[in-house]
Amino acid sequence: MPTLLDSLSSLLQGDTLSQVSRQVGADEGATSNAIAMALPVLVAGLARNASTSSGAQSLEDALDGDHDGSLLDSISSLLNGQSTEQISPRALNGGGILEKILGGRRAPVEQNIGKASGLNLQQAGKLMALVAPLVMAYLGRRKREQSAGRIGSVLQDEQADMERRAPGVGGILEQIMGGGQSVDENQMQIFGGLLGRKKSRPDFSDVQSGSSSGTAGVPHPTAQLRTYTVVSGDSLSKIAQREYGMASKWQAIFDANRDQISDPDMIHPGQVLKLPAA
Repeated sequence: MPTLLDSLSSLLQGDTLSQVSRQVGADEGATSNAIAMALPVLVAGLARNASTSSGAQSLEDALDGDHDGSLLDSISSLLNGQSTEQISPRALNGGGILEKILGGRRAPVEQNIGKASGLNLQQAGKLMALVAPLVMAYLGRRKREQSAGRIGSVLQDEQADMERRAPGVGGILEQIMGGGQSVDENQMQIFGGLLGRKKSRPDFSDVQSGSSSGTAGVPHPTAQLRTYTVVSGDSLSKIAQREYGMASKWQAIFDANRDQISDPDMIHPGQVLKLPAA
C-alpha cells in the first residue's frame, strides 16, 4: 500500500504543482522543495497530536465530520479559492487546519520551510495553507475506503517509515518545528530522498582504490561522505550499527567529525554528522 507521503507527493506533481506554484507566486522548483518539507512536517505534527488520547480523538472527530476525502476530487476548487456545496468549509480552511496541527509552532515552521526552499514567509504560509487540507482529505479518504482503524496508529507507522527511509529525518523535523537552526542544503537533500526526488549521484572519480587487510570494510574518513542528523537517544555506536551494521565502526564516524566532536560520548540531537562511505 502506498504511504501517505508517496500518495500526496504523486498528487502534487505535474499540472497540480504548476497550479500551486502560480497560487504561491513562486517557481516550480522552489515550490516542489517546499512541498517536500511541508508534507513530512504536517505528518509529524499530526502524529504528535495523535500521541495523546484526547488529541487522537479530536483528529478522529475532525476526519469523521469534515474530511471525507471528496476534496481530492476537486483540488482545483481549493487551488482557485472556490467553494463547493459538497465540501465542508472547514475542509477548505487551510489556516484553521494548520492552527490545529501546529498551534504555536506554525510561525517557525513556515519560516524554516521558506528559508530552506527559497520562498519568502508569505509564500511559505500560503503553500502550507494549500497543502494542509489535502493531507487531511487523504487521511479521511484512507480511513473510509481502507478501514484504516485508529488513525493514530496509521500516523505512527508513517512516521516510522519516514525514519526508515531517511534516517535522521525525525531530528530535522524537530529542528524545523522548534524554530531553531535553519535547515541546510544537506538536510534539504534528505527530504528530497524521502519523497523520491532524484538526487545527483556521488562522484568517486578522485577516490584512490586499494586497501590493506587490516582496514578492509572499514569506512575511511576521506572517502565520499553522507550526513546524518543526530536524534534523541543516539550514540556513535548506535549510529554505526544502524548505518554500517557494525557498532565497532563508531571510530570512523568520530574521526570524520573531529572538527565538531572532541568527546565521542558527547553528541546532541540536531547535530549533523558526516558519514564516511563504507
